[in-house]
Amino acid sequence: GSARKEFSRRRSASRRAVSRSAIAMLPARSQRWDSASIAPFSASAIAGASLVQDAGGRELARHPRDGGGLDTDAFDALAAEIGAHSANGAPAAFAPTSETLAERALCVPVPGRAGGGPVAWLTVISDRAPLGDFERLIARQASMVVWLELMRERVVRETERRLAGDL
Repeated sequence: GSARKEFSRRRSASRRAVSRSAIAMLPARSQRWDSASIAPFSASAIAGASLVQDAGGRELARHPRDGGGLDTDAFDALAAEIGAHSANGAPAAFAPTSETLAERALCVPVPGRAGGGPVAWLTVISDRAPLGDFERLIARQASMVVWLELMRERVVRETERRLAGDL
């Protein structure tokens, strides 16, 4: 009844406050973005941790550094799961099976070229289980931002390479 409505109202207000604080932390256009700067925003928006890994499971960025309580074994298991899902013909978001991450984490593929597999994976880990719809939405949106940043980095590298060849 009314207790549930009050809980829902407070949770919504809390999410709006977190979203506003994350937006306020965004760097100005003149500041340089990199893939590591995206992790803190997704982590703060879900009240947890965020981890970006390449398609093979190698870590590209993590926030906070202790990354949601991932010990070496849990990280290795997550990397193996990501590698297996990357090799899959049609990769989709998945919940890691590790006991450490059960019901509080989501791995979302960062799209690559059309028809190809993901170029990276964004894993969000909530401080509390279960991961809600809002956190899942944040993860999917953040994966697109990671994709845009990785594409920008690739274009910069290719442009620098071409200019070096023209000199």
